Amino acid sequence: MREAIEASSVLQIDDENPDIVIAIGGDGTLMSAFHKYFDQIDHIGFVGIHTGHLGFYTWHELTIEKIIETLSQDKIPMTADPLV
Repeated sequence: MREAIEASSVLQIDDENPDIVIAIGGDGTLMSAFHKYFDQIDHIGFVGIHTGHLGFYTWHELTIEKIIETLSQDKIPMTADPLV
């Protein structure tokens, strides 16, 4: 995923102050991302990409290319889920 984003002319990687965090794994990986960026959580969008069998907060239908295309558009679909 990092290589695909770096190859994109639209998106840039900023590990310290991201606008969007992409977590690849499962719900636990996404929760770890929430924890890592907790001090900035109100200003960051999170995308969870599910790689297992069951995920409540993560997506699995999207390809890397589709995610990059969607994130590079002006209108990004957002959902708000409660934090546990």
